[in-house]
Amino acid sequence: MNLNIDQLIPHREGMQLIEKVISVNSAYIVCESKITTNSLFYDSNIHGIYSWVGIEYIAQAISAYDSAQHLQEDSTGQPPIGFLLSVRKFIANQSIFPCDAILTITANEIFLDDGVGVFNGDIQINDQTIVQAKLSTYRPNKDKLEQILKGDITL
Repeated sequence: MNLNIDQLIPHREGMQLIEKVISVNSAYIVCESKITTNSLFYDSNIHGIYSWVGIEYIAQAISAYDSAQHLQEDSTGQPPIGFLLSVRKFIANQSIFPCDAILTITANEIFLDDGVGVFNGDIQINDQTIVQAKLSTYRPNKDKLEQILKGDITL
């Protein structure tokens, strides 16, 4: 699949961690990113990135998944804005994503209704699962998003 990652993830100025989408369908997404010394969150003291940052990698994969679904419904081409509500069942099988590792990030939709979603996510290096987590997300409709951004309602 050849989706432009800039179309799918609204993060800019170095905050975009996902480099490319490998595959996406109506139930899951698989993405990829390589850890380098130029990666955001790279720590030269550990020669890598702490694996708890995997939460953000999975969240961005979910964002790309949601955007891919949304692009089929909305012709504006703007990725939707969503929020990470919670992280549960986080398991890290090693503490660091080492430099030069290629991360395979997967997010599987478990539940999605009225903007509220639950996803299982994992990150693998060379087919070995390094991180697993269950993330809850929220993508408000345009009216609710305006109210949230104005501070009229909170999450």
